[in-house]
Amino acid sequence: MKTLLQIVSVPFLFILFTLCGPSSSQAASSPRWSVAIKGGLFAPSLSEWEQQYGDKTETIVGLSLGFKLTTRLEIGIEGAYFSDEGKALSTLGRPSGIPQEFELFPQQAYLLYQFAFLKDQALVPYLGGGYSRFTYRSQLDGGNTIKGAQEGYHYRAGLALLLDWINPSMAHDAEEWGLDNSYLFIEAQYAKIEDFGDAPIDLGGWSYWGGLSYEF
Repeated sequence: MKTLLQIVSVPFLFILFTLCGPSSSQAASSPRWSVAIKGGLFAPSLSEWEQQYGDKTETIVGLSLGFKLTTRLEIGIEGAYFSDEGKALSTLGRPSGIPQEFELFPQQAYLLYQFAFLKDQALVPYLGGGYSRFTYRSQLDGGNTIKGAQEGYHYRAGLALLLDWINPSMAHDAEEWGLDNSYLFIEAQYAKIEDFGDAPIDLGGWSYWGGLSYEF
């Protein structure tokens, strides 16, 4: 319950900071929607992950859709996909040689604060967090399939670079398609996915992203 209260309090802190912070110089016609295409690496928190799958990280891809409550405050949803193949452990905790496949489908709702105080600001840092639900599927070669889902929370931080500053022609082409701002971004996330302390394992971990985002 204490962890849940901490999560709920985060949006109120963001809103308070937004209302008390300096006013944005962006016009009232600022874009309201954003979409991001992203990819990167996911490092699961599972203690035996490297022993079963050989590597600490594996590729993850994602897509997010956001709506701007203000010029700095955004809410949104995000979906991602992660998979890896390895060898199952025996009852003694050693690799059994039996192939297995693991798939993860993270779904997240987030609140994001962007430190954007100037129109056409070149670098925009941001912080956020929110609710997470990870659906999983694990299958042994020739064996049963285990499916399920666990809930939790996540935090994220990133830095976005306005494309107008490095590729004006690309930004201009995007505007012709109705995309007001285009960004390159890097981001780190940490997710704690253990049903708020009720699950025996944590399906979360660290993820490191890069991608493109568009505002319209």
